[in-house]
Amino acid sequence: MKLAYFPNQIALNAQPVLNSFLNGCKSLGVECISNSQDADAAVIWSVVWMGRMRQNRAVYEHYRNQKKPVFILEVGSLRRNVTWKVALNNINSDGIFPIDDVNVTDRKNILGINLQPPKIHRQAEILIASQQQHSHQWNGMPLMTTWVEKTIEEIRKFSSRPIVVRPHPRSSIKMRSVGNIVVDFPRRIPGATDNYNLDHNFHCVVNWNSGVAIQSVIAGTPIITGPTSLAHEISGKYENIEQLQLPDRRQWFEKILHTEWLVEELAQGTPQKILFNKI
Repeated sequence: MKLAYFPNQIALNAQPVLNSFLNGCKSLGVECISNSQDADAAVIWSVVWMGRMRQNRAVYEHYRNQKKPVFILEVGSLRRNVTWKVALNNINSDGIFPIDDVNVTDRKNILGINLQPPKIHRQAEILIASQQQHSHQWNGMPLMTTWVEKTIEEIRKFSSRPIVVRPHPRSSIKMRSVGNIVVDFPRRIPGATDNYNLDHNFHCVVNWNSGVAIQSVIAGTPIITGPTSLAHEISGKYENIEQLQLPDRRQWFEKILHTEWLVEELAQGTPQKILFNKI
């Protein structure tokens, strides 16, 4: 197999991750070619079509229009800047992930993450977590402000609880706090790299299909998501928003732990080998 990669179309912190991925591929006998439009598959960094990754959209569409697979590397949501998302063709439930039902490992200890017990005493507010609307995850969706407004309308059919709207740090929305709806802009954590404050202790978290829903479920908070969320099988419904409870999350958690990988695992070709068998 020949795999195209695009070294100038990655985030500034992505080079070690991409290098590890390519080294893992080479260990499996894959030939890696830079900036090629004529390989058997491609790997790109992120499906956020802006900044340094803007040109990745053309790469993605070029290969997918030929029905060739596109490997996607992206910052993870389990342990940000420690674990990295690895998928084929998309990073939401439309994608294919290196989930191996045969060789099961204790990934929660490998990744250093545990499922937290359900939060019993939560604060009264409902959190609406918006996301990056320039991402392919958001493909086919309305403007983020429009989605937030319609989500508020849906919540108000079943609940009068106060609502907190949290914009994505790099995808602003045109809303202001009014009445019992508060817009809470993310604040960068001092001394951390690309990390922002996020408290999951809400009555529930409403999110379409980004990592916030995954983080909230792991933290023990009920969620409501869209159908393409990787946490949708754990999602509640708006009509039950006042009585939301988390279902059994254990099987879901095991699957989620296979959506993100350490740099060392990428260098060994572990997730690549699983995905190659799914092509």
